[in-house]
Amino acid sequence: MSHWDLYAKSAVIEPLINDGSESTGIMEDKQIAPDFFDELFQGLEAKCDDNFIRATSDHSERVQPFLDCAKANSVATSLASFVRRLPWVSETRCKKINE
Repeated sequence: MSHWDLYAKSAVIEPLINDGSESTGIMEDKQIAPDFFDELFQGLEAKCDDNFIRATSDHSERVQPFLDCAKANSVATSLASFVRRLPWVSETRCKKINE
């Protein structure tokens, strides 16, 4: 999880967001998604990293505690993030994205 900034964010999320922003013409708020993923992965690392390390060992019974931690943290982060990003949601933007 500590490689999020180096690999997933710069190689996947940012190019995907840039492409979507260019195709929809919505440029002013394209940092919203990377910020959300930052919050998500930083929360997972802070709260679930010990479980992740144990889950990556050969002991399959250790996977479920990591999944439970990740799910709980992801739901909490998503809800908190949604409330902060709600002002950016509009019918016009949804229509642009669906076009």
